[in-house]
Formats: sequence, C-alpha cells, structure tokens
Amino acid sequence: MTIFNQQVVGLIEHHMSALNLSLLQNCPLHQFTTIGIGGPARLLVQTKNAAALEQVIAFVNVHKIPFRVFGHGSNVIISDEGLDELVIINQSENYKILTKAEANALPGITISQYSNVTLQLRELSEKKSDGAEKIVVRVDSGTRLESLINRLFEQGIYGLEWFAGIPATVGGAVYTNMDHGRKSFGAVVRLARLIDEKSAFTVSSEYFQFRENYSILRDKKAVVLWVDLLLKKGDVTHARQIAEHNFTLKSLQPQRSAGVAFRNLTEEQRLRLNLPTGSVGYLIDRILGLRGAVIGGAKISEDHAAFIENTGHATARDVYNLFQKVNAAARSQTGISLEADISFLGRYD
Repeated sequence: MTIFNQQVVGLIEHHMSALNLSLLQNCPLHQFTTIGIGGPARLLVQTKNAAALEQVIAFVNVHKIPFRVFGHGSNVIISDEGLDELVIINQSENYKILTKAEANALPGITISQYSNVTLQLRELSEKKSDGAEKIVVRVDSGTRLESLINRLFEQGIYGLEWFAGIPATVGGAVYTNMDHGRKSFGAVVRLARLIDEKSAFTVSSEYFQFRENYSILRDKKAVVLWVDLLLKKGDVTHARQIAEHNFTLKSLQPQRSAGVAFRNLTEEQRLRLNLPTGSVGYLIDRILGLRGAVIGGAKISEDHAAFIENTGHATARDVYNLFQKVNAAARSQTGISLEADISFLGRYD
C-alpha cells in the first residue's frame, strides 16, 4: 500500500519548493535509463548539486519516505509498474580542483605523503615515471565520467582515462568499484562524503573495503554526495590516447542496454567446465547456444552475448524473462547459476 496520500505529497512538494526544486508525479523512468525501459516513479525530483542532494535525503530520512537515487541509469531494469517511491535523479555535475593547502588540510594522506601511493597510481597509467604532479579533485557524485574525463583533460589532469566510454557517474563508479581490466575506480578514491539514514559523514577510501566489483555501499544504505579523487597533472597526450582507445572499444558494445547483464564465471567455475575463458558471453554463446535469443523486444546481443538489448519495444518483463531463460539453461546444462550484474527494481511477480 502506498504512503503517498495527498497529505504526504503536499508535505514533500512544499519542502521541495523551499529548496527551489520541482516535484513531478507519476513520471516515466524509461527516459532516465540507458536501456530505455521503466514504468513511472510515484514522485520524482532532480538535484543539480551535492548540497541539494544532501538536503533532500536528509528530509526524506526524517519523514521516513521511501526513496531511491539514480545517476546515469545504467545497470538497472525498472519494472513496468514503476516504483512507488520518491526517485531522486542525481544530476550534480560540479567539481573543484583542490589546492595543496586544501588537500593537506584533509584527514589522511597529504600531498607530501603521495609517494606512499605511487604503486597504486601507477596502475592507472602506462607511463610509470612521468614526473607528474599529484592533485586532488573533489567531484559531485552525479558527475558523468565521460564529461569529467574530458573537462579534466582540458586542464591537464588525468588518471581516469581507463574508464572512458563507460556510461556511469562518479557515485555509481564508487558504489560498484567499477573496473576496466585490472584498473579499479577505488584506486583513485581519496575521501568521500556520504549520507545515511542518520547523518552525513566523511570517510577515507579504506571505509569502502574495495575489492573486485564491490564496495561496502552494496551492503549499506548510504548515498555518495561527493568524492575526492587522487589524480595527476601533466602532459595528457598519452592519457588521451588511452581514453580514445577505450571509448572506441566501449562504443562497439550494445548501446541500448543496461550494461553487462551477467557476471563472468569464477576461476573455479571455469576450470570445472574446462572452458578456455571465464567470459560469460562465451558461455552463453558457445555452450548454451543462446546468442541472439529473443523474448518480446529483449534480445541477447549478437555482438556480445553478456548483454541484453532493447530492440525498440522491450518491456522490463521481457528482459527479466530472458534473463531467467539464460539462467535456467545455465543451471540445466552446466549446473551453474549465473549472477546478475544488473539490478531488477520493482515488482516482477
């Protein structure tokens, strides 16, 4: 049963108006997802900076209003019924380059101690010794990576080039500890400001317990407001080449999708099945024979079988049923249950 009666909606609307924000009702969510699927949000508000995001979340926490925050809208499939929640679209795109004095005033690593993290930084550059200056950039969590990478290049700052072409926001990259090959986003996280159901607080990178495709945020109900990234300043020529290469690779992947739908096999699973690779796309294509499989408007991509594409008129139910079909085939033919790399939100029963 919904809590959004006239009185509650009026309360939220009044508060959003005081923050100079517009509250929308029954707003279709497909326009906010990369796959172009999703029923309506009962209520929706769009925030443009970290301060507004914090104020909205603090308000809904006090009044125990169910909410959800979206950034780029990748990695999610929203049910056709939509979400009976206040959906917050985080569109904060601000960043600030901290001075040495500002960076040194922060808890934890100081500029003079950056030599202690040289190996971590080296993971983000092919050039292992370029004499570049270390620098801290504070970025709002709603900032889209592609935009940020290009804007920082213009100021001679690099370190994020490995993630070019990935449709993600900074907050989402922290949440998933987004990776590209052996490069993980957590390696450049220096500090972050979060808000949970009680208060806003600042944490160092250790808080997140980063590991492959994981941060502690997967297990805690906390939202990233902004992040301090430890990057480098210098000649960006080589970094631009890496970014262009990675962008080209990503552009070849299915674009009207939620991203990779299935996680790759573990090494133990690969060995048990005696496969040459742990790629789940290989398993779906070569072993299960489901490359190109279709249910309604959803299709296992012909280009990369780990993706489920929206061919133009897919419903969330189509995607869900196709996901279940692949998983059932995997269990039947290999004894392995595939793990989702996307989240199905809302009702599917």
